[in-house]
Amino acid sequence: MISSTGTKKELIDFLWEWAESNGDWSKYLVSKIIASEQPLSVSEQQIAFDYFLQSISMNRGLPPLSVIKPIYTPIKKQISLTSISDVQGVNNLAANQTINFGKNITVIYGENGTGKTGYCRILKSLGFSYDPQKVIYSNIAGKTTSQSATIDYTVNGTSTVHHWSGINSNPDLSTISVFNNNCVQISLGDGRNLIVSPIGFHLFNLISGELEVLAGMLNDAIAKRIPQVSWLDNLNFGTSQQTFIASLNAKSTEERLTDLSSFDSVKQAELEKKEIELKKLNRVLLDAQIKSYTTQIIDLNSQISKIEAAKAGLTVSHWESIITQNTNIKQL
Repeated sequence: MISSTGTKKELIDFLWEWAESNGDWSKYLVSKIIASEQPLSVSEQQIAFDYFLQSISMNRGLPPLSVIKPIYTPIKKQISLTSISDVQGVNNLAANQTINFGKNITVIYGENGTGKTGYCRILKSLGFSYDPQKVIYSNIAGKTTSQSATIDYTVNGTSTVHHWSGINSNPDLSTISVFNNNCVQISLGDGRNLIVSPIGFHLFNLISGELEVLAGMLNDAIAKRIPQVSWLDNLNFGTSQQTFIASLNAKSTEERLTDLSSFDSVKQAELEKKEIELKKLNRVLLDAQIKSYTTQIIDLNSQISKIEAAKAGLTVSHWESIITQNTNIKQL
């Protein structure tokens, strides 16, 4: 199937080639994005995530998805602004005012500072503009600084309403273009850059956004699956079992765990051999300690005997002589 884009490498061919190399979940994601040109719904995101988990063996039992290569036909929408009303908290705009847009041209006039730019800033925050300045100042003179407005518009002739809260976007109104004097300077200035976006390239942004959502869902799932092995400290450090449990990761296999948990006659013989070696080791250690203590006792008894012999040889005259010598030494 041939994409309807005119790019050198067909857009769908490129996206589908990527999807086929990543499994059913990516083909499902690409097909949904191309069909709707909108972000996936929460339920669709969950389906894509479940099949992604199955592709990395973290989920089982899902049937294979039957997804065919889509054809990209740009959705054509004719957006027409009807009115903007109920503006609250924007600059110092008067309350209960409505601006009705004509089918061809609408002229808004007034003195400087009367609020003409405030209405333009609301539309610029929702749509596209070459002017990067999109700050909308609150009405600091009013009772509230929360911002809101009601924008009535039609999509292919069907009336609809967007309730703007100061931060929420609208996929329909995002297609409108807003130009002001800054845009004229950017377009006609010497440093103007040519801005070109080939048809269909917005699909890359949509798919990229969905991949970020799936990455967040994966991080949440990983955080919930982190094992809390409270008995890990009870294992003998350095053993094969302790090393395996302490380093569990995506590459750990069930076969290795089964091998470490099995206990056959060969391992029984190895255990008995180690127990015998341990018993012998304990006997040798005890004998060495007994020999060391015996040597210390003999040495202490020898020192006691020498002290007792020296003590027996001292008389009163000896003590008096020592006292006299100490007195002479002190005088010197």
